Amino acid sequence: MGAWKSSSIAKTPTIFIVTNDKESLSMWAKFAKEKQYHIASEDSPQQGLQNAALLNPSLTILDLDLPHNETIELCRQFRAATHGAILLLIPHTAYTSDYHQAGVDEVMIKPINPMVAFIKSVAHLAREGWGLPQKETASINT
Repeated sequence: MGAWKSSSIAKTPTIFIVTNDKESLSMWAKFAKEKQYHIASEDSPQQGLQNAALLNPSLTILDLDLPHNETIELCRQFRAATHGAILLLIPHTAYTSDYHQAGVDEVMIKPINPMVAFIKSVAHLAREGWGLPQKETASINT
């Protein structure tokens, strides 16, 4: 009789949130905990960029009220530093195409229903294979 051995190891995605809005961070942390995602956060854009490069998160959420040009540059830097999806929350609708050109995967206009924002983030993770049944390679040891 043989024993089954799985060659895959379950891995949990990391969501990295850069925000100075404690209420927003609390909401994201609650949702991430429910889905058992790892969460990391930073309130400083520059410190967030350094940490994102180290973490290489599956999803980065940028929720900062910065001037347009600073936000564009920050988005470019995050895109260069990470490979996961980038979601940007902004308080206005102008220049959304600029953000996409800077590497943002999705722009969400604030205020946004928290559940809508979370569902969109889960959809981006699903596109990368997170939250979907994983194929396992099994072998029989005799």
